[in-house]
Amino acid sequence: MRPTSVLTVAGIVWFGISGAARAADAPSFTKDIQPLLNRYCVQCHAQTKPKAGVRLDSYEGIMNGRRRAVVAGDPDQSRLILTMTGKGRLMPPKKTNPRPTAEEIETIKTWIKNGAKKDDAKAAAAAMLRERATAPIDQPAAQARADSLSLLGTPFLLKLARHYDD
Repeated sequence: MRPTSVLTVAGIVWFGISGAARAADAPSFTKDIQPLLNRYCVQCHAQTKPKAGVRLDSYEGIMNGRRRAVVAGDPDQSRLILTMTGKGRLMPPKKTNPRPTAEEIETIKTWIKNGAKKDDAKAAAAAMLRERATAPIDQPAAQARADSLSLLGTPFLLKLARHYDD
């Protein structure tokens, strides 16, 4: 192989690996963003009468609502970031809800900067299964359902989630 070819192949491999690492570090809507919005925003901004016409309970509501909350690729123009950082009307209001941390806001900014993409169905299913598999179990309800759900216990769901991650 000629030296030029070796360098070309090495460059392709290097950029491919670094691109894959960047993609792995990018926040996921289902795994990272929606849980934050559920924690801080959805109490007031959900489907049944969203305050100020802003829906934050689904990807579609965030991106296509009457008052769009996110401008993909531009966190500085996104209403969601402006209100969370106090550059607009501060949300969530101090008196009603806990506030997102600077790190959580930075995660949302990074997601927006990377194009505010929706996860594909496979990633969304894996994240949902992983969340359910690691959630604390309500003991009385778990006992009542134990016989009918024996195949759907935590080890099975974890195995299924790992399968979808591959």
